[in-house]
Amino acid sequence: MATTARPLTVDEFRRLPEDKGAVYYELRHGEVVAVVRPKLKHALERERVCLANGAREFRVVDADRRQVKVTTPDGRTVTRQGGDEIPLPFGDRACLNVDDILRF
Repeated sequence: MATTARPLTVDEFRRLPEDKGAVYYELRHGEVVAVVRPKLKHALERERVCLANGAREFRVVDADRRQVKVTTPDGRTVTRQGGDEIPLPFGDRACLNVDDILRF
């Protein structure tokens, strides 16, 4: 059974593991982002697990192609390019510009 995700407190965010290797966490636009460079099979498994456990969206950023793949729990996948905006699953018309994601 999937659970509903709740926002992290600042204290919880600060206690996230500090792995100096493959994963690190950042707080961007009010969301915790795990920054990784996984192999494709690991990314697909992480996507499956996150969506099955209450994530509203799973985003894969491909900086080389300057695009972001956004997948939702219903299986819908949309690829956004630089210059596009990604509607966020909260707020009235909140969105995130792909160029802002790729800037980091």
